Amino acid sequence: MKTTIFIYFIFLNFTSFGQIDNWSSNFAITGQVVNYQGKDYKNIYPTIETNQTSINQQIKKYNRRFEYILQNRTDFKNESFQNLFPDTLKMTGIYRKSIENNPKMKIYFMKLAQPLIQKVKIKEKYSTLEVMDIASKFFYCDAVRPDTTIGLHICIGINGQEIKSEKDYTLLEAICFEAIFEKMFASRGTSTKYMDNFSKSVEKYSKINKILSKSGLEQYLLKVRQDVYSDMKNDESLRETLFSFLDRNKDNLPFIVSK
Repeated sequence: MKTTIFIYFIFLNFTSFGQIDNWSSNFAITGQVVNYQGKDYKNIYPTIETNQTSINQQIKKYNRRFEYILQNRTDFKNESFQNLFPDTLKMTGIYRKSIENNPKMKIYFMKLAQPLIQKVKIKEKYSTLEVMDIASKFFYCDAVRPDTTIGLHICIGINGQEIKSEKDYTLLEAICFEAIFEKMFASRGTSTKYMDNFSKSVEKYSKINKILSKSGLEQYLLKVRQDVYSDMKNDESLRETLFSFLDRNKDNLPFIVSK
């Protein structure tokens, strides 16, 4: 009986990591034509492929963390596929080769995927301060409107994570993104408290810093953006959302958080 269990474990382990070795097959390029103001545009983007492997099922279950690295850590450029549309098979082949040749992308994938398959020894650790700092950068002030109010959004792509750091926070960014958006989608039809606080913070600092708009819109935008980051870094509603998510998912995360 022990021998049978041991053989089964070896087979399961081999099968799981075999699926990881073929990791790029979990991703594809898709696209659609969208009409905006009477003009058609080709919207082409990386996505999670659908197949019946156990790892793929887990990837789809936790799709947001993988979509984050697809959108932010690959060399995907929409314009490079425009002439190939609608041949998604050819586009997918080109895309898979490009991410296979991206050593960092494979590392990110492996670190995100392995805890979904089996228990692994976690080496990476983050502090509560680091979690809140990274999460706050998703609450992004993006532009100054003609009336000098500030535009804002939370986005998988354009966000404050472009700030350079000696430490690679990609995995933490992916998980924070997942936690923030899981709560938002679960609260559809009602506003989350941290989103309300985000809007209030932008409104508050827009008024406080408005005098800067007369001397330079860019300076005004950057000051409001930094002030809002500081607010969101200390936002209790956001903290509760993040750490509730981290606690529920502690067995499938690629890092641990020291409180």
